[in-house]
Amino acid sequence: MLYTIGHGAKTADELTAALRQHGITLLVDVRSFPGSRRNPDVSKEAMPQWLNAAGIAYRHEPDLGGRRKPPTDPIPRDQWWENAAFANYAAHTRTPAFQEAYRRLLREAEARDVAVMCGEPVWWRCHRRMIADLAARDGHPVQHIMPNGSLAPHRPSEWLTSDLD
Repeated sequence: MLYTIGHGAKTADELTAALRQHGITLLVDVRSFPGSRRNPDVSKEAMPQWLNAAGIAYRHEPDLGGRRKPPTDPIPRDQWWENAAFANYAAHTRTPAFQEAYRRLLREAEARDVAVMCGEPVWWRCHRRMIADLAARDGHPVQHIMPNGSLAPHRPSEWLTSDLD
């Protein structure tokens, strides 16, 4: 199953507890820049150490990362997102690099419980939302691990079903 989580200001112990609570065995880091000036626990170098000690595998997946440049080939559907950063990411989801990483993520989520992680605590303000939209469209259930540890089922946006094309 596929989950999403945002690290926010959580410590390594708090993140580990949230992941264990939901049986996560692989954390896929979808940050383009996997670090934090305020929280050294969530650096690309530190995370594999404390996650592996907790029995959770770690992988950084830069091709699923956010903060994308404007596309050279925008389509009207991208503009469903009023936020330019989201529109840029929507365009990125059509690239071969994204598609390959996305298919790998779905294969892993079919075999075990996987969480995609970024820094933003809530899923609807993060590019994890679009990863979840695509997974839901493709028949994969998605749960979001909320800042308090509870689960919220994914509610797909209208991005993929809009008639803007």
